[in-house]
Amino acid sequence: MKSFEARCVYYLLIGKYCAAGYEGDDFQFINTEEGRARPMGTSGINNQEYVYDYFLKDHLGNIRVILSSEVTRERYFATMENQNASVEEQTFENIPETRDDLPFGYPVDSTYSPNQKVSVLNKVDNKTIGHAKVLEVKQGMKLDFDTKYFFTGNSFVLGSTTPINDILSQLANVFILSPASSIAGDELAKKQQWAQQTFINNSDVSTFLSSSLSNSDPDFLNKPKAFLVWIFFDKSFKFIPDASGVKQVFNADQLGELAVLDQDIPENGYFYIYVSNESEKE
Repeated sequence: MKSFEARCVYYLLIGKYCAAGYEGDDFQFINTEEGRARPMGTSGINNQEYVYDYFLKDHLGNIRVILSSEVTRERYFATMENQNASVEEQTFENIPETRDDLPFGYPVDSTYSPNQKVSVLNKVDNKTIGHAKVLEVKQGMKLDFDTKYFFTGNSFVLGSTTPINDILSQLANVFILSPASSIAGDELAKKQQWAQQTFINNSDVSTFLSSSLSNSDPDFLNKPKAFLVWIFFDKSFKFIPDASGVKQVFNADQLGELAVLDQDIPENGYFYIYVSNESEKE
């Protein structure tokens, strides 16, 4: 438990506030009539940006609820680079299984340096699902996620369509069964239950993927069957189609990007994101 010291603080621009919180010499907060103000960052009381906490109290003056103006952001990156492996392999699924050298002709990408590795996906090598991430999310959150892609217009081969049951089994393995400790924990029986409810025996997800992955673009035959996919479930494993979707790659012979911005989370649940390529060639 942290130990805080109360001091009386005089500050020219905001007047007199007592019982400001310090930890050592580090300024933590100033009490206000409605709650407290906390500086953003580490620059202390001279910081010009604050977040405000509002205290809702009962009839005895005890704080029951704290409402905050603070917006928190968490960021996750899958660079595929070897020097980031220890972190990324703990943060994402399927990183080492699909990591490969940058292919010949890959465009210059200044997103991250050095840029020596990518996720190479194709059906021939049985690598159809790439790096993947599952998040436990809360109602009101907003998510941004994106991926870069590259394919040459004269090299990819569509091949046969993967049965939807195979895709569901692969997703269950990637997200739940294969990781030593997944979103379902590390108990085998619980992991199997989650896999069945979330993917393998979920008819709503089966219908969604079957329709989305085969009809994602009217010009489907001229593009690889490569996608950015996101799937949302509520806490009871009910599939929520309005918060799920698919985007297909579209531009050949150049560095492309698939992005989703401000994806609303309608209720508490689990958000699954992954990239895939069902084509015979990358």
